[in-house]
Amino acid sequence: DESAFSGSSINSLIIGDGTISIGGNSFCNCGELKTVTLGKSIRILANDAFMSCKSLDVFNIICDPPTIDKEFFIGTHGLNIFVPSEKKSEYQTAPVWCDQHIEEIIKQIQLISNILDLF
Repeated sequence: DESAFSGSSINSLIIGDGTISIGGNSFCNCGELKTVTLGKSIRILANDAFMSCKSLDVFNIICDPPTIDKEFFIGTHGLNIFVPSEKKSEYQTAPVWCDQHIEEIIKQIQLISNILDLF
């Protein structure tokens, strides 16, 4: 649902497997949101889904590069994007993602993947 959690005081978010898309403005203006983890099934991240999440600094993504708009990262500063090592080259060539600093993280992503399998 669009704007579902907009402006809430959550500080971390895990979107488990089974979720395919995140609607526009879903988590915009969540000023305390620091960490987002996306499961294996995310395909689309709507424009402004995480707009103006000024504290957001860690974005863990287990899935293939989701479709995003060129303005997706507006209002986020110093964002660290972590992906599994086997997906790093996909992110480095995917539209919009290729303009971001993408880091590979193996142990953390594997742990997160194992946790998401529990949902």
